Amino acid sequence: MAESWWAGCGAGIESETRDLVSEKKRGRIGADWVVRTRPALDAPDQEVFDELSVDDWLHIEYMDEGYYWARIGDVRVDIFISEGEPVRVDVGRGHHGAEHGDTYHCNWDEARREDE
Repeated sequence: MAESWWAGCGAGIESETRDLVSEKKRGRIGADWVVRTRPALDAPDQEVFDELSVDDWLHIEYMDEGYYWARIGDVRVDIFISEGEPVRVDVGRGHHGAEHGDTYHCNWDEARREDE
């Protein structure tokens, strides 16, 4: 049952991934990790998350109070968090070179209803 609603949201990913990997020869995938912390703004004697990067395809970083930035492949994600407000997520493609793969917009609730 789950396969049919998922298929429309990720169609073609396997072949696109092969294309991306063949374009650049990699070492052991996931072997190159960097994790950093920084002093907390309200408690300088405590460390909090600052940055995570894995190889050249995943990067998540604290930029400013309430703002995080992420890169997943060629996708850029800006995350804005304000107290009492819904989290805002902006997603864009091609910020780090040519786009690889397709962009899909999935309405997960609608897709699940169609599958029932």
